Amino acid sequence: PDLLIRALTHASIATPGRPDNQRLEFLGDRVLGLVMASALMRADRAAREGYVLGSIPRDAVLGLPGPDGGDAGAGEVPAAALTGSAKDRYEAALALLQEGDFATAGAAFERFLADFPNADDAASAAFWLGETRYFRKDYADAAAIYARNYRTYGPDALRAPDNLLKLGLSLAALGDKTRACQTYAEIGRRYPEPQETLARNLDRARRSAGCA
Repeated sequence: PDLLIRALTHASIATPGRPDNQRLEFLGDRVLGLVMASALMRADRAAREGYVLGSIPRDAVLGLPGPDGGDAGAGEVPAAALTGSAKDRYEAALALLQEGDFATAGAAFERFLADFPNADDAASAAFWLGETRYFRKDYADAAAIYARNYRTYGPDALRAPDNLLKLGLSLAALGDKTRACQTYAEIGRRYPEPQETLARNLDRARRSAGCA
């Protein structure tokens, strides 16, 4: 009971006879960090210190600025993209993208992901959100979105290879060909037998960036 009381005692209500939970909190954070490090090493035994997955440096994925969280150029999102089932709203947002209204499509996909983060189409919607930035040459924001998608949905997600490819293309467009090539190398390591279209696009991207 005493330990439970201490664990639930915030510093703002601590007294000399009732210590706060800060030391327990610090200990818990350390234990959680050790558990996560162990889990990550089991998931990817080729990982090295300073690297997220295989050959992608941490700063290529985690060091990117976060997406700006909004789309200033978006028009009013049609009602069809804001109401109805998850499937209906995904299709409505995709239709906006296919029409070339990238800003409004981006806003629609953002709303979709906020309302349906666990939907079957969430990973695809997140990829298309990145595309709405990439098509508009907002490469910094696009790179951050693709990197976030890969972290969030993992290497086995439907669009995982596409997110890595577009992350590399975005980095190359920003002039960072070193990290772009590292990202392309990760695709080859993670997906040794890619689909024909991905393999062709990856080869073109590597040649364009001058990768070794």
